[in-house]
Amino acid sequence: MIYSSYLIKQEILPLRSHKLTTYKGLYHLTSKEYKENIKLRASLHLQEQFPELCDASWEMARRDCIYFINHYCLTYDPRKPKYRSCPFNLYDYQEDLIRWDIEACTEGRDNLVLKSRDTGLSWCLAAVDLWYFIFSNERIEILWGSRKESYVDSGVDGDTSSIFNKFRFMLNHLPEGKVNYTTSHMKLINSDTGSAVTGESANANFARGGRKLRVRLDEYAFWQFDKSVWEGTADVAQSRTVISTPNGVNNTFCTLATGEMDIMPIHWSQHPTKGLDSYYIENDEKITCTDPYQDFKDGKKVLSPWYVEEVKRRKDPVSIARELDLSFGGSSGDMLLSINDILVNDKITIVSPDVSNTRRIVAIDPSRSGADLSVMYGMENNVIIAEKIEQVVNHTINTANAISLATKIGAFAYAIDRGEGSGIIDNLREIHKEDHRVQVLEVGFGDSAIQRPDRYANLRAEMFCFVEKLIKEHKLKVPMDQDLRAELCSISYTIDSRGRVLLVSKKELKKLIGKSTDRADSYVIGVYWSQFVRPLESFEDKATDFGRNKPKRKQAKTSIM
Repeated sequence: MIYSSYLIKQEILPLRSHKLTTYKGLYHLTSKEYKENIKLRASLHLQEQFPELCDASWEMARRDCIYFINHYCLTYDPRKPKYRSCPFNLYDYQEDLIRWDIEACTEGRDNLVLKSRDTGLSWCLAAVDLWYFIFSNERIEILWGSRKESYVDSGVDGDTSSIFNKFRFMLNHLPEGKVNYTTSHMKLINSDTGSAVTGESANANFARGGRKLRVRLDEYAFWQFDKSVWEGTADVAQSRTVISTPNGVNNTFCTLATGEMDIMPIHWSQHPTKGLDSYYIENDEKITCTDPYQDFKDGKKVLSPWYVEEVKRRKDPVSIARELDLSFGGSSGDMLLSINDILVNDKITIVSPDVSNTRRIVAIDPSRSGADLSVMYGMENNVIIAEKIEQVVNHTINTANAISLATKIGAFAYAIDRGEGSGIIDNLREIHKEDHRVQVLEVGFGDSAIQRPDRYANLRAEMFCFVEKLIKEHKLKVPMDQDLRAELCSISYTIDSRGRVLLVSKKELKKLIGKSTDRADSYVIGVYWSQFVRPLESFEDKATDFGRNKPKRKQAKTSIM
C-alpha cells in the first residue's frame, strides 16, 4: 500500500503525546516504492509548509533508529546508471542487523559481523552511529577504525567509499537546520551536544586516548596490530564491533569469529535480488531454497543466477570463497565445516554414546619445522582433557612430553602422524615394548582410507570427514580453542576423478591461511583413532598384544555410495 504525505500527517501527528518504545515505530508508513518514497521524504523537508508533520516525524526519528534511516537517510552507489543517490530503504536483514547492533550497545557487549561483500553493512552501521550522534541527549564519542587512513576518511569530495564521507553524505541530505555540526579530517562534532564521531587508522596504539561509547573495527581481518588493538580497546569502549569478510585463519578476526563472541553472519543470499531463485545441489539434484539463508547456515552450498554470474566475473577462487561464501580457508573447493556447524553445538548438551567404555589416547602431530607447532592432545572419549603445545622438533623431547601427558591422564594409547613422527613412534615402541597394554599407532595421512577407500581418496580425508560427521550430527563439541576452530573451518574438499572426497593439500592450505593446521590435525587424529583404542575397562582381561597392528583396511567396494 502506498501512503500519501496527507495520510502520514493524519497518522503521525496524533502520536506526538504518546511515549513510544524503541522498534515500535510506524514502519508501515514507509513506502519502498522509489517515487513514492521520494515524495514522502520531500514532504519531511518542507518545514514551513508542514511544521507539525515535520516536527512529529523528527520526534519519531529520535525515538526509533529504523524509522530515522527509512525516512531520512540516503545512500550513494556510483555503479548505478541513474538514481545513484537513492533513499536508504532497509531490507529485512538490515533491520535485523540494526536491532541486534543497538541491543549490543545498550547491553554493553562486543559483537562481530561476518559479511559477504557488497551487502550494505558499512552504510547500515554508519547510519546507526549517525542516529546516536544526532539524538543522544548526553555527549558520546564513537570511534571508527580501518586498516588504512583513506578507508576511514579519503579526503576526496564525493568519494563515499570511505566511512566519514558516508557520514557527510547522509548529513548533507537531512532537512536543513536539523543538525548543527562541524567536520574536519576523521572527525564530526555535534555543535549542540558535543557528541563526536572520530576516526583512526590501524596502529599499535589505536584508541588509547579516552572513553568511547562504541569502537568500530572495519575490515578487521586485514589489520596490522590486530591482536594489540583488540587487547588495547578492552577498557576503552562500552561496546566494540568487529566487521570483516574472512581473510584466512591467521588473524584475530578469525579467532574471535570462532569463539564465544556474539556473531551475526551476513550472507549474500539474504539480499532480495542476489538471493532470488536460490538453490543447492544434493545428490546431483537441484533443490529450490525456501529459506536460502537458513540453508546456508545449515552448511549447504547455496547458489543463485546472480551468484553464478558473479563467480564468472570474479574468477579468483580465493576471492569467491572468502568474499561470497564466508570461507576462512579461501579455497575453490567446498568447505567441510562452517563456523555455525561448530557454534550450534556449544548450545546443546552432548552425551557420549559409549560412556561406559572409557577410551583415552594421546594424539600427536609433531612439528615439521621451527615455525610449526608440536601439538599433543590427551583425550578421553573425544574430549580434550590435557594438552602440550610447543615449538619442538626434537624427537627425544617430544617423546618425553608424550609419555608425561599419557601418565597425567592415564592413557595407554598413542596415535602419531608418521610424516614427522617416525622417531617418536620408534622411541615409544622401544620404551613400552614390555607393556602389552600400550598401543602405539602410526598415522599416515597419505595412506589409503581404512574404512571406506571407495569414498575417501586417502586416510586424511576419511579422518576429517569422520569428525565432520560427528559435529554435524551434534555428537561432538569442539573445545573453546579459537585457533583449533579456525583451522577446522579452513578445510575444503573436492571430488576426484573416481568420485572420492579429496581434501585441499596441506601445502596449498598453508599458503591460503598462512599457517599449518597443527591443532586440527592432532584433534582429528585423536577423535578418529579413539574408536580403535581398547577401553580401559577391558584391561582387567588377560593382556594381549592388541596394540601392535593397525586396524585392517576394508577392500574398496565396486559401487560408490
